[in-house]
Amino acid sequence: MLRLTAVGDIAFDAPPMGNPLDSIANMLRGGAVVFGNLETVLSDRQDAVPAEKHYVFRAPASYAAFLAGAGFDVVNLANNHILDFGPDCLLGTVAALEARGIAHIGAGRTCGEALAPAILERDGVRIGFLGFSSAGNVPPATGKGSVAVARDDPRTIIGNVRQLSREVDIVAVSLHWGIEGARWPLPEQQALARRIIDAGALLVLGHGPHVVQGIESYRGGQIVYSLGNCQIACRMEDSTSRGLVACFELRGDELRCVPEAIRLGPDYRPAPLTGAEREAFMQELAELSRRVGEGLRSGFVMEEIGWTYISGNLESWRVRVGRYGLRHFLQFCKWLVSPFVLRCTLGAARRGLRRLAGWSP
Repeated sequence: MLRLTAVGDIAFDAPPMGNPLDSIANMLRGGAVVFGNLETVLSDRQDAVPAEKHYVFRAPASYAAFLAGAGFDVVNLANNHILDFGPDCLLGTVAALEARGIAHIGAGRTCGEALAPAILERDGVRIGFLGFSSAGNVPPATGKGSVAVARDDPRTIIGNVRQLSREVDIVAVSLHWGIEGARWPLPEQQALARRIIDAGALLVLGHGPHVVQGIESYRGGQIVYSLGNCQIACRMEDSTSRGLVACFELRGDELRCVPEAIRLGPDYRPAPLTGAEREAFMQELAELSRRVGEGLRSGFVMEEIGWTYISGNLESWRVRVGRYGLRHFLQFCKWLVSPFVLRCTLGAARRGLRRLAGWSP
């Protein structure tokens, strides 16, 4: 029976004292194939200029050895941090991974490389991985034709899934998407994930919100809307300190998901969640999954995530405007009147009115 293991965001924010993934290495190695989202560049370049953002992530190129030591076979690079230090550091990340024999998806020198699948074979089963990132959180490549990041255009995704499904036994699609801190995916995310399964994929691996979202079984496939954090700076007091090690077992033509919970400690090193805390977390995951499986309505989701999105981004804009000045203030003004922000504002207002009505005598 083939087993595939997947985790969410990895940025190597832990202090440099051994491999920060050691405490979950045994959980990861339970899979014949291990996947994760690499939410950082791996580069030692001292002349690299950071992007004008609130957060930028970079770790030494030697940290690719930590991924190899923990058993990772393939990582996604299609995310909003792979260009934090420019195209040369993206290419340096690719080189560091390849030197350790780790496959990568979602970014490269050209669009063709960014869209190219990583194909692995285990026990006679061929598994193909594709990686994409939300266009809203991927900055444009610097320099004409310097590098490319695969964006989540539905037509491109569906076309590539259909083609790959003719070449392999299992298609797994990695998607960096969603609203940071939100416990629910958007209805349009759910629609896209289901289309991906309909097109021939068996597995959709979501990451980006930095919290765990529900898991949906759909037509023999599995959709994990967000795996949460694996190893990254987070707040110990909230949901960003927890994540999933999702184990998938292929039985006939269907994929079964067995999720396990991890918690990041004060040094941001993940370890298995145990005892009553694990039980509470798994019950919460079951409820999230139940609601997702029933289908998500836009009104409900916007009420749930509206203020989370607005408040998180207001802090980011405050930092960016303070650091970089007028140009970012003008970008903030444009963001403020964008259709999605207006949807979130209406959702947050409706939620507030419902609460006020509930508190009325």
